[in-house]
Amino acid sequence: MTFFKNEPDGFRGIRWGTSVKKAKLIDKRTGARSPLDNSTIYLWEFELENYKLHGIKAKRIEYHYWDDKFERARIFFTGYDDYLTLLENLFNEYGEITEKAEFMHEWRGSRSCMLLTYDSVKEQGKLEIFSIKLSGDKVTQQREISGFW
Repeated sequence: MTFFKNEPDGFRGIRWGTSVKKAKLIDKRTGARSPLDNSTIYLWEFELENYKLHGIKAKRIEYHYWDDKFERARIFFTGYDDYLTLLENLFNEYGEITEKAEFMHEWRGSRSCMLLTYDSVKEQGKLEIFSIKLSGDKVTQQREISGFW
């Protein structure tokens, strides 16, 4: 069951679960950092100059891979006006927000979750789009490894 309209199944043509090699991000390693805290989590980070997303200028995109599967994307931006523009455009494309608080808006579906946040002090925002299944699997594995249940 989809809880918001036009629910994405990935980001910028890369579907959830796609390997790093298949996504061809390895060929674009500018700014890439890997691995992070263990051998199963990789981050591909790109600084942007002229990338527009839903009417705003994005500053940076991060592609997160867990166990060689595309698990989430994070898009960073600056400025309150861009936050408001992005919020309005996301609402128009994806419909009703499933959960919200001050400067936090979430759209949750059956496959994907989108979380828009804004820090009014730093004047920085982030749109995070992730696979619900892979994110849950990652948390479960990390809890098993660390012994926290």
